[in-house]
Parts: sequence; structure tokens; C-alpha cells
Amino acid sequence: MSTFRSPRSIKRLTALSAAFALTAGALLGLAERSDAKTNPAPPVVEVTVDAQAIHGPGSLPAGVTTFHTVSTHPGTDSLAVVRLDDDVTYDQIFGYLAVGDLGSVFQHVAGKGGVAHGGPHNGSAWTTELTPGNYLFADDEVNLVAPFEVTGDRQPAKKPSDDGKVIFEHGTFKLPKKFGSGTWELVNHDNIQHELGLLEIAPGHTQAEVEQAVANGDEPPFVTAVGTINAIGPGQSAWVTLSDIHGFYVIGDWLPMFQGAAPGPVVQFHTFS
Repeated sequence: MSTFRSPRSIKRLTALSAAFALTAGALLGLAERSDAKTNPAPPVVEVTVDAQAIHGPGSLPAGVTTFHTVSTHPGTDSLAVVRLDDDVTYDQIFGYLAVGDLGSVFQHVAGKGGVAHGGPHNGSAWTTELTPGNYLFADDEVNLVAPFEVTGDRQPAKKPSDDGKVIFEHGTFKLPKKFGSGTWELVNHDNIQHELGLLEIAPGHTQAEVEQAVANGDEPPFVTAVGTINAIGPGQSAWVTLSDIHGFYVIGDWLPMFQGAAPGPVVQFHTFS
């Protein structure tokens, strides 16, 4: 059967189609505004570190949170956030720290990420999800810690969009394809703490040279740390953005060694295009 429409009916259909498109667009905009209200961008918490102390809030609400850090002390800047395991006290952790027992510290906390060697490649911010409990800000470069607590119901906030995931499991890590500049979620599926350090290898030097230096426990001058994502505990994740990163790198994780799970740092070599 053939259907014939008059010019008038065609005009009516065209008007209806236009009205439907406008209505759909309005509904989409309304949905986006509603989503922005129920899932806003994560709040940004400012933390500063000087030679004497870490300065940050004493209490925070639960939920997805971005930390931004500024360090004014000389030397390498570093900041991490860790949650004390349930029934673990600050006195316990401070006792381990007093004698330099990092292995015991890592057994009693869950790392929530952080940044060290902050700069143009890894910035000075990261995002993680906070659950209620007792926490510490920690700067292991100047041996400073500051307690804070997370309380209350989870505040609505949207998790960052990412370009891929770095997966920690079985004592090592797996990098996503096209790993480089972009936003990455680091996910720990292991039962120990992990980190990710980016060390640039100067042109003219080889993988064999670096491997020999690592085996000897040396710190060769042709390898430069340009960005670290600090401890991420079992079952935890953190988001970090890398920018303008190119060249030949060794990517390392020293935390398995500190926890007695590896004889030395776990490393991979990677060329950023």
C-alpha cells in the first residue's frame, strides 16, 4: 500500500519533528543539570607542607575527593593520604614510624594515593575516595605526618573520567595501551601496597645500564625521577593526570620491596611517544 501526504501534512510532520527535537534537547539539558547537582565534581582539598608541619583540614566528609598540595620546604615534595585500618590507633602507627618500621606501617594502613616529585608531568593533585575512619597526611621526604578524620555519609561527587587503568596485582603492575599523557585510574587488586614512580632515562643510555644500576642499588645520575604516585592500598584506587610526557622511562614500584614481597624494586621500561 502506498501512502500519499499532502504538502499541508508534510509541513505538520516537519513542525512536529522540530518540536520533538527541541523537547528532547531540553530534556537532555535538564538531565545533565540534574546529574551535575546529584553528582558534582569532587571537592578540592588544599594541603600545604613546609619544613615544620603539614597544614590541612582536621576533618573531611566521606566521598570522592581531590587533594591539591603545595610544598614550600626545600627538597623533594611529597604528600600521601592513608587510612588507618579499623581498630588501629595513632599511637601504634607513630610507634612504627619512630623506629622506621615502614613494613609494619604498611600492614596497618590503606594508602589512598598521593603525589611526589610533583611537576609538569604529574602535577600536584590526585583524586581518591574517602570512607569514614582515621587518616594521616604523610610526607615521607621530611618525616612529617598530620592526623585527620573522615566522617558522615558519602557526599555525592562524580568519579573522574579516565583514559585507562593501571592495574596492580600479583606483585607487579600492568600498564594500559597508549599509556602516557592523560588521566589514569590506578587500581590495586593485590594484597599489598603499591606505588608508581616515573623515572626519565637520559638520551644515550640503555636499559642494560639501568638494570645494572638497579641490581647494584645505585642511583645513576642519568635517571631522573619526574613524578610519583604514592601508596595505593589493597582494594583502593586513585586518579592522576599525566601531561606532556615523552621519551624513554623506567617505571618502578618500590613498595613490594619495603613490605618483604620482592627482593628489589619492580620495574618496567616504557617509551612515551
